[in-house]
Amino acid sequence: MKLLRIKFSGSRVEFGLSCRYQNLLDMGNQRREKLEESRKAYQLVREAGELAQWINDKETVVLSSEVGDDLEQVEVIQRKFDDFQKDLKANEARLVELNTIAERLTAMGQTEAAEKIRIQIEDLNQRWAALQQVTTERAQTLGSAHEVQRYHR
Repeated sequence: MKLLRIKFSGSRVEFGLSCRYQNLLDMGNQRREKLEESRKAYQLVREAGELAQWINDKETVVLSSEVGDDLEQVEVIQRKFDDFQKDLKANEARLVELNTIAERLTAMGQTEAAEKIRIQIEDLNQRWAALQQVTTERAQTLGSAHEVQRYHR
């Protein structure tokens, strides 16, 4: 009888250890998921900062009032501006991707981090829209300058 009790008691200990081990594995998986979310959030913040810096750099290009004094200068400026517009289009995909990632992170529920990310992305979207508006105005200005120089030639 004593042997049976020990065997039964050992089985209970095994079951308890198994439950605790499974619980530990579950907590480890949850922790890994949270760390992955944090990594994605920090990566998003870094990439958003890089895109914000790129916007700063490009604002100086697009805010230039130089239109050129003759047709050749206008055409050189226009070619540079065309390159800028290609670069702008290429970086638009980055902004779309950042918005998508931000939405997913916000949906995951990291409240404090999600709020900071949401604010940063909203600011980035506003700055992007302003850059596109100024780009449109600059394109019109350069187009007009080109027409004037062609007329005076």
